[in-house]
Amino acid sequence: MSCEHVMHMLSQPVPCKFCCKNRTTNKKNFLDDAGITFDAWYVQRKTESPQFLYWCTCLELEILVFTFVRALRTGDFDLYVESMTKLTPWFFSLNHTNYARWMPIQVRDMCSLEVSHPQVAYEFRNGKFVMSKSQMPFSLISIDQGHEQNNATMKNDGGIIGLTEDPKLCCAGLLLAQRLCELYLNLNHQSWLQSQTHLKADIMSKQ
Repeated sequence: MSCEHVMHMLSQPVPCKFCCKNRTTNKKNFLDDAGITFDAWYVQRKTESPQFLYWCTCLELEILVFTFVRALRTGDFDLYVESMTKLTPWFFSLNHTNYARWMPIQVRDMCSLEVSHPQVAYEFRNGKFVMSKSQMPFSLISIDQGHEQNNATMKNDGGIIGLTEDPKLCCAGLLLAQRLCELYLNLNHQSWLQSQTHLKADIMSKQ
């Protein structure tokens, strides 16, 4: 269990079964006996303890990153824009120059889609800003990540070095790459399904 997980657990309300009869489960009130609310104690500890502030900062950033990943995995466009908006100041703080330069533009473009391109905004809200390579839940990925995986598949299948130097081969590669990747991935998926079938059969036989 990571320190971030522990801090997140400690920042949650106390469950009813651990509370006194006269104590509410609201995290703002479970420190009333000490004469201080939880929020006030939280702010005070960040001021007094550099280590507490450090881990709170790590926790905040990691939760933002997990939120961004969740938006992609579930195809939630509104959560995607919200998480990008909250992540943008971090790129300035952490001195990621290129991300700090272009992320505000990306956020602005995504927020203005409803006005500039309403049909695109409609499709994005239906999950079309990500792609799926399997039927597994929580497995959607960004489109550029899918392209990178397709490129890796093509490189593993004989390589593509020098392909762009020949215009004819480059055009053929662009036309055939997607289809070849689909065939390759379908073959892998069928192999995986067969392995799962054999695994279930082995489990049932041993039972």
